[in-house]
Amino acid sequence: MRSASVYRYSVPMDAGVVLCNQRLKTREGLILHLRDGAHQSWG
Repeated sequence: MRSASVYRYSVPMDAGVVLCNQRLKTREGLILHLRDGAHQSWG
């Protein structure tokens, strides 16, 4: 059976990061989990 799951994450950062004169206080993104029978992959 094939399936895909998408997970969203948000991690606070103590120091932050400055990009284009804007300070980012959290790191956000997506994690993809693919499954096909006994095989699986994360990305």
